[in-house]
Amino acid sequence: MSSKKRIAALKYTFKAGTRYGIEAQIVGEELERIQKEHNVITPRAVVDAARPDDAPIHPVFEWRDEVAAERYRHWQARTLIKSITVIEQRDGKDVETTVYVHVPAASPQQQEDATAEMAAQGGYQPVRMVVQRTDMYTLALAELSQKFISAKNSLESLKRAAEQAPDTDQERMARIAIAVQAMQTASAAVSALH
Repeated sequence: MSSKKRIAALKYTFKAGTRYGIEAQIVGEELERIQKEHNVITPRAVVDAARPDDAPIHPVFEWRDEVAAERYRHWQARTLIKSITVIEQRDGKDVETTVYVHVPAASPQQQEDATAEMAAQGGYQPVRMVVQRTDMYTLALAELSQKFISAKNSLESLKRAAEQAPDTDQERMARIAIAVQAMQTASAAVSALH
């Protein structure tokens, strides 16, 4: 069977909530082509393949350097904000504590419960403030729940792939099963925080 026929047989889609100005099928087929060409998919290979104006995935990327550079600085700023912690004394021990947590903008369904400030835009807020304000806490917790769902889905995909592989050893499967159980426990604990 030719690779073109095999590619056409696969149906690609985006994860829930993911949106691009291009069909998932086009992206999936192009990523598969890149993987076959390079034996691996790297961000650099994807960007390089997307550079030509007529490349199938060209529209996904921001090609104006001044805009892309600013977005990179925003990514750097997010990384910086998330890296800040404080050392607090608890029971005579130094404990590292996160200072800021991301509180997303309120969705249209959440906007009636959120303050105007949080409904308009999201951003990082001091953890101490977030745990005291119901509107911020609810939004931050909803985002955390989505991250757990995403991580759980990734872990389950890994488990399915390992189960289908002919040479997966039992020890590896046992470790994956433990991780799946731990993720389910953690996800249930986060859900209980609502």
